[in-house]
Parts: sequence; structure tokens; C-alpha cells
Amino acid sequence: YTRRVYGELVMTVVTEYKDILPQEEWNTVRNTYLKRPQWKFGHLSTHKMSQASVYPRPKYWKMKLHEDEFFMSYMSEIILNLVPVNNLKVRNVYAGGNTFGTSGDIHTDSEDENYYTFLYHASPCDWRPMYGGKTSFYPVNAPPEYYEFTPNGGLFFHSNVPHLGEPVTRYFDGLRICI
Repeated sequence: YTRRVYGELVMTVVTEYKDILPQEEWNTVRNTYLKRPQWKFGHLSTHKMSQASVYPRPKYWKMKLHEDEFFMSYMSEIILNLVPVNNLKVRNVYAGGNTFGTSGDIHTDSEDENYYTFLYHASPCDWRPMYGGKTSFYPVNAPPEYYEFTPNGGLFFHSNVPHLGEPVTRYFDGLRICI
């Protein structure tokens, strides 16, 4: 995959998608599934703590979705038909949410190079750049990549690429949700 940076084509580690779900299904995800009282606070991006770190690992909101037929079958089928890798199987689905003052930390979702992650942006359609919430990627042998939070969009990448969900700013008073 490539993208243009300062007029040059650069290899990328992330494939970006827009308008993944039809509006009606997107509304169902946001207004039905993600408004259930199943959010739990205290999720960590990683369970490993660097011995050099003196800071506590940041915590954020999480909702398990792997038992929901809508996410494990319907939505997974849509995503699997989008991505350029064949014969993938969905292993886990959950929603992570950040409010102002919360974030993840730089982490990988797996050390295995044969695993992939798809981040679906489920928050409101009127997202503005001043809200923050970018996803930043730090590949080992390539320059960093930064992607705006794009509602009803998504990012596909190898699960072993270090990444971070950046915090939202004070301008956003809701929950930045990735599935």
C-alpha cells in the first residue's frame, strides 16, 4: 500500500476504509448496541509494563462484543469482504472507548505476523479534527503514520504493528469508540 507524502509515494502499513456500514446499520450500532449499560472502565491496551516506565498504564472503557451475532457474523462478514487478505477468521470483537483524559498506550494486538486488526470507528458522524482521537502507528522499519478518526470508517493492519489511540480533546464530550 502506498500514500503520497510531500509529493513522494511512501509504503504504508495501514489500509484505510470509509463508509463501511449503510447508514441504517451504523445508526443501529451507535444507538442500540453501544448504548447498552455494558461498558466497563479499567481496560489496558497492554498487560506488559516496561520496566523503564515510571507512569501507570492508561485505562479506558471497554465493552465485550464477541457474543453478539451482529458483530461476530454480520459486521465481520462485511469487513472480511473488504480487506485484501483471504481466509481470515475473526477471533475477538470488542469496543474500546475514550473520554477526555483517557487513552490507550503504544501497543501491539499480537506478536504474530499472521494476525490482523481491523479498527472500526463507531462514534458520531459530526466528528471534527479539533476533537483529536487520531490513531498513530509506529512501524519498526518505516516512518510513523497518523490517521484521523473517521466515523463509519476503519483501519486494517498487521496486528504486530505498534499503535496508539490518541486521546480526545476537551472539545469532545462523548465517547470516542473503536470496535
